[in-house]
Amino acid sequence: MLSNNFGFVYGSNTNGSYKKYNNGLLEMWGRTNFTATTNTVQIKTVNFPISFNNTSYYFSLSLGQNGNVATKVYEGNEGGNLIRTSSSTVCGCNKSNGNWNIYFSWTAKGSWK
Repeated sequence: MLSNNFGFVYGSNTNGSYKKYNNGLLEMWGRTNFTATTNTVQIKTVNFPISFNNTSYYFSLSLGQNGNVATKVYEGNEGGNLIRTSSSTVCGCNKSNGNWNIYFSWTAKGSWK
């Protein structure tokens, strides 16, 4: 049982922030980036601030700075294979060209118990 009287606990670290509910729901969010490079395909691992209890979580991302040069963004690697663990997932980005640093915001929802 969580000790917070509101039924949830907030937390954060360098990987992002989270809200952990007494009923087992776990919400996490953060921001990371695809490094500036001339490569048209980029892959980035998102490490969560804490782990889910399994890999059946919902994950979404939205592009921010220089996101307009992206032609495709997805969860998975270059081949579209889903690479997921309870503590991380892999994201991919295809872009038109240029040496751009593209950041993205992400959210994940699942269970911790």
